[in-house]
Amino acid sequence: TLFLTYPLASYPSGHSANYTAVATMLGYLFPRDAAYFLSRARENSASRLWAGIHFRSDWVEGFELGKRVGAAVIDVARQDGS
Repeated sequence: TLFLTYPLASYPSGHSANYTAVATMLGYLFPRDAAYFLSRARENSASRLWAGIHFRSDWVEGFELGKRVGAAVIDVARQDGS
């Protein structure tokens, strides 16, 4: 890799999951810009591969996990009237 091995789990990519969850929630709040938010999250996810920190499977699964987490947060917010 380009950098020293990070002392954290590789699979799934935490960066991918976190940023994609936020992008999913922002897309719900601002539907007209949903595609933009997800494209930024996808680029952020891929940057971890480009930097040599993660494998492709790490960021792809992190991205999918983030979408599911974001959707779960949206469901909870709908149920409690947020």
